[in-house]
Amino acid sequence: MKNEAFDSESASDSIILTPIGMVRSEIKEPILKANEDGLTRELRSQQEKEYRKKLKTLVSEVLIDQGLSEILDGIEGFSHKFPNG
Repeated sequence: MKNEAFDSESASDSIILTPIGMVRSEIKEPILKANEDGLTRELRSQQEKEYRKKLKTLVSEVLIDQGLSEILDGIEGFSHKFPNG
């Protein structure tokens, strides 16, 4: 299913994303995968329930490039942040 909002001329503009760090986690494959048709689910219903239950107790480590640490300035004003950040 195509989204008409992305069919406009502005959709041809490029966006360049630069990594600023990485996440260390037990999760090695995402539950959702993106392709040209949108998002697809990789797990069946029961597998997804088990996966989500595991996520509730999972601890991940977020590593920010030391040279870019200033990007975290002001993060305390956001509701979704790192507990030890």
